[in-house]
Amino acid sequence: MKKEEVVHLHELLVRVKECFEENSMNCEFEKYNELDITPLDMQRSKKEHKRAIFVLASELASKAAKKLSCGKKTLLIFYEGMGKDICDPDVFDEIVEKARQDLGEKRNKRKYI
Repeated sequence: MKKEEVVHLHELLVRVKECFEENSMNCEFEKYNELDITPLDMQRSKKEHKRAIFVLASELASKAAKKLSCGKKTLLIFYEGMGKDICDPDVFDEIVEKARQDLGEKRNKRKYI
């Protein structure tokens, strides 16, 4: 990737981070903030922006997994524990469909309560 592309990816991840923060997901991005770098820091090296991307992506994934967890296990962990290959596209589609059904049921229950 060229530096401009790396910086653009950094900018996109920062936008996702801002969405997490705006939606009150109780997010502290400590490791990312410690790097003290933003996509606007064009004078910083490509390597520094890559490091920021990896740290931010890791924190976003961790927070998303916590938000999407069903009790103590996420659907992915649940299916993997059942011995299913979660990397198989058919299995993954099944997991996504199950999640949609679960979310639909929760939304419908809220409407009638």
